[in-house]
Amino acid sequence: MRHRFHAICPNFAMFPETFVEKHLAASKYDGIVFDPFCSRGTTIFESLLRDRNAAGCDVHSVAACITGAKASPTVEHDFCFIVN
Repeated sequence: MRHRFHAICPNFAMFPETFVEKHLAASKYDGIVFDPFCSRGTTIFESLLRDRNAAGCDVHSVAACITGAKASPTVEHDFCFIVN
C-alpha cells in the first residue's frame, strides 16, 4: 500500500516506490542503502519503513530538507498526535 508521505513535494524526476521495493528485496538486509541523489526521499523513506539502514545526499538544500523530514522517526507519530 502506498504511504501517504510519498505525496509530499512530488517532482518530475521521481520514481515509484515499487522500484525501490524491488531493489531492496534483492539487496542484503544488513547493508546500508545509499542514495546519492535523494531528491524527495523515496529511497530513504522506503528503506526506513523496512527497517533498513539508509543514508542519502542531494546538492539541492530543499530536497535534502524534505528527505530529512520524511526520514525523521517521529514524524508520523507526532503528526498523528497533533491531529488527533
